[in-house]
Amino acid sequence: GTFIFNNVKPGEYILQVHSRLVEYDPIFVKVDVNGVFQSQVISSKTRKVVRDISHPFLLETTQRIEYTPPKDTSLWGIIKNNPTMITIGVSVLFVFIMKKMPSMDELQQAGQVEQSQPAGQR
Repeated sequence: GTFIFNNVKPGEYILQVHSRLVEYDPIFVKVDVNGVFQSQVISSKTRKVVRDISHPFLLETTQRIEYTPPKDTSLWGIIKNNPTMITIGVSVLFVFIMKKMPSMDELQQAGQVEQSQPAGQR
């Protein structure tokens, strides 16, 4: 983008641009009482002057940043974002459900008991 700063008071300034995707070296700007300025690019790593820069400032990227969103390290985040944990959870759930279901022997016994009762008692 393009930015313009009007009516800058005399003093020393550091112009920094922040981005999630790229890194820029900051620019040191010194403005005198007559509105004349001196400007220098400062290395973001060594904090030393790299070069003088003239107006208009054209910022060059120094490094591309690989953005990775923060990871959810809570127990719930580990479970919901891990397919293995979801599979284990579903398996454990089935084990508990299957324990409550009657076995085939129990079903057959119940059927035999029902058949042995007279029709009026069913």
